[in-house]
Amino acid sequence: MTQRGCVHKNFDGVAKLSPRHSFVGNSWGSRVAEGVLKLLLLSWFSLGCLFGPARADAMATSLRVMSFNVWTADNSTDGQSGIAAAVNAGQADIVGFQEMGRRGGPTITSTLSMNYDSSSMIASVYPIIDTSLSHGVLVEIAPGNEAYVFNVHLAHAPYGPYQLAGIPYFDGALYDPNEAQDIAAVVQDQRDARGDAVNSLLLEMEPALGSGLPVFLTGDFNEASHLDWTADAAAAGVHSADVPWPTSTAIAEAGMSDSFRSIHLDEVAKPGNTWSPVYGPDYINEGVHEPQDRIDFVYFAGLGVTVTDASTVGPVDSFSDIAVADFPSDHRAVVSTFSLPGCLLLGDFDRDCELTLLDWQVLLENQHADLTGLQPNEAAARGDLNSDFQINQDDFVLFERQFDIVNGAGSFAELILEVPEPSSAGTLFLFCATCGFLRPIANNPSRRVRWNSL
Repeated sequence: MTQRGCVHKNFDGVAKLSPRHSFVGNSWGSRVAEGVLKLLLLSWFSLGCLFGPARADAMATSLRVMSFNVWTADNSTDGQSGIAAAVNAGQADIVGFQEMGRRGGPTITSTLSMNYDSSSMIASVYPIIDTSLSHGVLVEIAPGNEAYVFNVHLAHAPYGPYQLAGIPYFDGALYDPNEAQDIAAVVQDQRDARGDAVNSLLLEMEPALGSGLPVFLTGDFNEASHLDWTADAAAAGVHSADVPWPTSTAIAEAGMSDSFRSIHLDEVAKPGNTWSPVYGPDYINEGVHEPQDRIDFVYFAGLGVTVTDASTVGPVDSFSDIAVADFPSDHRAVVSTFSLPGCLLLGDFDRDCELTLLDWQVLLENQHADLTGLQPNEAAARGDLNSDFQINQDDFVLFERQFDIVNGAGSFAELILEVPEPSSAGTLFLFCATCGFLRPIANNPSRRVRWNSL
């Protein structure tokens, strides 16, 4: 049986820091300063009516991501052809491979005209611009628009479905699925086997998840999902019990969604099993039928990222959504299609492909917000640019840096230095209002500049 893979975020829940006081104070003087700063912003941004704001390059809005354990099939010419055929059949733009050899990976991905990082075993039709992450890469979907991709292969034993089926495997304890204490014990076994790896991975992923950018996690997790082993599935005989498998639970608590189960909501009608096209339901393992399960996943997160399709890829049989002749692996692959925002800019909170006054206002309005309990992408949408669940000076510095990248070096400093005379300020305010910049402020009393403080 193939050995399966690894993941991280806290099994005990997502660690969040208590918001500390923002660098923008609550005093009357600081409120006056805030009002002046808003006026300056309005004055400077009004020039956009004449010259037009900077806009991010348009990007592809559809992306197909695949997870594929190739079972070392890359060691043979036929196996390499089968792997390439499966990727092509899935029309994958990005693939997280598991059990891919060091030499076979570059050969196959070259044939597929994909970029490849042999450390993470991630292939992409888009440029891979950062390989410094331990378990992932940063991919450039378009200039200035990026996405994170992580890939794992978690420990293969103990394997919970075998433990509950009475199948001996690598000295894993055997349990009765009808006993509550045995369910608790099998969950603890999985936590003991994979918990450290899951926590380490999810800790590494925190900045990516907090950025609001698209984040994808592929892998052979060697553990079932709590979304599959439900009370309904147990009642229907699809699985033997209702089990809160800890790895999938931790990933969900970290703010990621299971792409396959997001599309196929009924775990009884559409199990989506990836284990195993070789050891199918008729295979007898230690005197019992081989348990069939879904242990290969494509998870996702990010502001405005949605999944529109999810399919299994495997041999020509009734269990594969996408059939491939001479399929080379003992795992079915899974491929999901995602809809992405039209552009992806750090600090572009309203996702209009621009960094403007309205994005800056998000920081100002949320500077004292309590972000406790939010998911990372929810905190990012409110202005948390560094994933610490606080909105403080660090976030303002990051916004200034990104503003200069998008609008030109020195743009933010120019904004502060070009202080208009009082008479011209009123003129610019009226001009800006005509351009429509102030409509959100006028329609929302909480956004109005305190003109009586000037």
